[in-house]
Amino acid sequence: NYWMRVYSTTPGEFTVCVSNVTQPSNDVCEASIYIGSSHAYGLCPVNATTGTTLGASSSGGSCGGSSNDVWYHAYFNSYGNTYIDLSEVSATGLGIEVYTAMSQPECAGDVSIYCGSGNSHTIPTVYGQLYQIRVYSATPGEFTLCVSHPVANDECVAATNLGNYAAGD
Repeated sequence: NYWMRVYSTTPGEFTVCVSNVTQPSNDVCEASIYIGSSHAYGLCPVNATTGTTLGASSSGGSCGGSSNDVWYHAYFNSYGNTYIDLSEVSATGLGIEVYTAMSQPECAGDVSIYCGSGNSHTIPTVYGQLYQIRVYSATPGEFTLCVSHPVANDECVAATNLGNYAAGD
């Protein structure tokens, strides 16, 4: 039971609304949710994951450290860069922090490689590496998160062979 004292300097009517907010299951790094590998570019937001920071606590961090945050993990399937797109549903002031993950579910030793606010992020990544993604919001609420990789020949190391043909072929 909780007791609440309500007072006013002037008499009048008022209402009180009390609600129970459940803490998200992925409120801490060690409980991050697997969101799979990155999708091919152009498949976002169709394959976006829905999340919420409502009821979440703050984990700290290099950016947005005092904001409510939740955690995800993924293996990025691209050379050079991976794209992370956030969309506000009811949350505002979104941002992310990305860590190279030493192992899952332990988060000790993870290294922050990217911090940024806003909705569109380009993350320097290594193919097949496990990453932890911390999503935070200034105003708690719902959002969507989608991870995608560029087209296969976006980087020099994955160039498409055009062949070597004689003139006229």
